[in-house]
Amino acid sequence: MDRRKPALPDLTPPPRKANEIKKALTPVPPPSNKREEEKREEAYLPVKKKPPERPVSNGPRRPQNRSHRPAQKRAPVQQRRPRRQLAIPTIPPWLKRVAGILVGVTAFSVIGFFIISNVFAHNAIAVHVNGELIGHIDLDRELILDDFRRYVINHLEREAGTEVDITGNTIIASYARRVTTRDRETPTALFNRIAREIDFMIAAQAIYVNGRFEALVRSPGHVVQVEDQLQESYARLPNVVETRFNADWQVRTRFVDSNDPDLRNVSEVVNILDRRVLSDYIYIVQSGDNLTRIAQRYETTAAEIALASGIFVDSGLAIGQRLTLRTMQPLLPVLTIHETVEIVRIPMETITEYNPNLGELQINEIQPGSDGMQRIATRITKINGVQVGEPEILEAEIYVEPVPRIVEEGSRPDSIIRGG
Repeated sequence: MDRRKPALPDLTPPPRKANEIKKALTPVPPPSNKREEEKREEAYLPVKKKPPERPVSNGPRRPQNRSHRPAQKRAPVQQRRPRRQLAIPTIPPWLKRVAGILVGVTAFSVIGFFIISNVFAHNAIAVHVNGELIGHIDLDRELILDDFRRYVINHLEREAGTEVDITGNTIIASYARRVTTRDRETPTALFNRIAREIDFMIAAQAIYVNGRFEALVRSPGHVVQVEDQLQESYARLPNVVETRFNADWQVRTRFVDSNDPDLRNVSEVVNILDRRVLSDYIYIVQSGDNLTRIAQRYETTAAEIALASGIFVDSGLAIGQRLTLRTMQPLLPVLTIHETVEIVRIPMETITEYNPNLGELQINEIQPGSDGMQRIATRITKINGVQVGEPEILEAEIYVEPVPRIVEEGSRPDSIIRGG
């Protein structure tokens, strides 16, 4: 039995096919000259199909007008030089990813901004002052466009504390569509901006003392503050029931610009009206007065009082006499009225009875007696803290009657007593 291995098939390609495979795997060397390069390019060009031949017709042929011109040779096509390609640096992949993320975030932010702006954009009111857009505010059902000027005036009057005139300005409010939230503001902020943009007139209060203009304040409330501060020091005096100015005090309304330099605050006006000026003051002589005491009280001299009153220095004074004092007095003197209630003791009365049975040196008390009590209400007028005139008695009431003291004295002579 033949145990040899069976012969394997011969897989070696035939010589012709092996040469073709070898030729295909062998790299083609670059062409050595221009002609070989043109041949190689032609080998790779697509083969042009020949146009179909025209069928031959037996009819008469159209004579062709061919000009017998010599064929011109075409100029050889010049080969263009290949462009030199620039070396482009390669971008690392991580930088590409970062750039893509940044572009995506930017695009998302822009798109989101426009979406949010359109979502939160609402209709509003646009306000123009003197032809210029001042701002926008939210639509309010209570805010009527026709009355917007009235709303501005009310705000200005509330801030100024007095009447306001804005006739020299043009204020127009109209509807505005799709105004974003950031472009709208509160009515108070808008009114404050309008107040800064326009020049308006306010009803200021002019203060006159004895017919002469002294100061200008913004509102009636400031006038009340001036009065309170001028009267405050005198109103704190004891038993004061009334305080008023002892001069021709007048307050008149005057429309002025809100930025008028003559407008003053309360403290400045108080200093103006509380200053001392040289003035004549009429003084009524009271009980116990003399020129020296009056001069010391009003910070002057007896000679100046006598000279201003037309009397001699050594002249006597009568109660109720009127003297002229030329001294430094406040521009706006303050008159105060004081009412006091005093308890006055009423001394008891002593009644003496004579008894002839007693010696002339003997005294017997029959009834001891007691004092009474009386309530007296008086009114005193003072100017700048100095009393003027005599006190006025308003009421005198005796609520404890006095009891008289009764005594008896002897009327018999002592000689008779000694003789008996």
